Amino acid sequence: CDRKQVEPDATATQDAKDRFDRNKTKSRAIILQCLVPRLQPAAMKFPTTKQVWDHLKALFEPSSLAREAALLETFYLIRRKDNKEVDSFIARVEKAADDLAGAADDLKPADRNKAYLLINRIGKEYEHQVQAIYQWQTADFTFEKVSKALLAEANCRRLAAESDKAMESKVKRAPVPGKSGWIREQVQRQSGATAGQWDVYFYPPGQQVKLRSRPEVRSYCENELNEPYVAADYDWKPSQKPVDTVVQEPSTEQAVVEPQAVQRVVAACIALIEVSVSGPRAVHTECGCILSQLPCDVPQRSTLRYKLDFSALCGFSSAQDKPLESKISK
Repeated sequence: CDRKQVEPDATATQDAKDRFDRNKTKSRAIILQCLVPRLQPAAMKFPTTKQVWDHLKALFEPSSLAREAALLETFYLIRRKDNKEVDSFIARVEKAADDLAGAADDLKPADRNKAYLLINRIGKEYEHQVQAIYQWQTADFTFEKVSKALLAEANCRRLAAESDKAMESKVKRAPVPGKSGWIREQVQRQSGATAGQWDVYFYPPGQQVKLRSRPEVRSYCENELNEPYVAADYDWKPSQKPVDTVVQEPSTEQAVVEPQAVQRVVAACIALIEVSVSGPRAVHTECGCILSQLPCDVPQRSTLRYKLDFSALCGFSSAQDKPLESKISK
């Protein structure tokens, strides 16, 4: 308030005096409008701008009891709002703690209290991460390490959400047998290097919390529902549908997939073949066959056994014979 408008003297025109009074009233009104509702009633009791300003100055000076009370309230009642970023919440906690430390040395929150505040006010959607933090050693329970753990979890969720959005997914939902209210979700990836693979998730009764792993389901059952976790109740294996496919002999240089997946047979009169998956769309067998157009949900690096129907092979004795369509059943 060093810069102030000088009041007109007695010889000034009435217009100048009226303009000064209007500006005085306007400046007071601007200050009152900038206050939060809970501070306005007390400030409105002061008739002049200077008196209002002096009242606020005394209220918010670091040495005042009112200021300390406001800072304590801000720190201990802080919480993360739904859908707000975790990093901004952590920054707010740090600022509130710094403000307290600046007001008085004995008000500075202990590092452990700041860490507890983080996990207590982060929100229900991070309950599984909080339960994991509770298992830490005491020496590891610091504000810095808790912040890093929560930020890492937030980043993982963000990347997972972006990945889910980037690749169009085929989703199947169904109730979990014998588990009232539980929903099992099976998502098939439609693009990228992992196209065709399935992910399985579980949703607890009445919740939109996606449980992505056995430890998360166990933690939810034991800590939220207070019931034992029975692994057999939760089927994490993606369901696979029977898919027709055919076999084709590769050329001497490369395997060629012909139109309509017609493939040549290089091995005759075998009932079973071992299949080692080497990629998302093609596999090699021990006998040298190349299989393509496998079921999309066949996981990589797995071994499957397929039974071949060789009823159409009669009369063929050479790998140079014309292409044949042959069904494969698992």
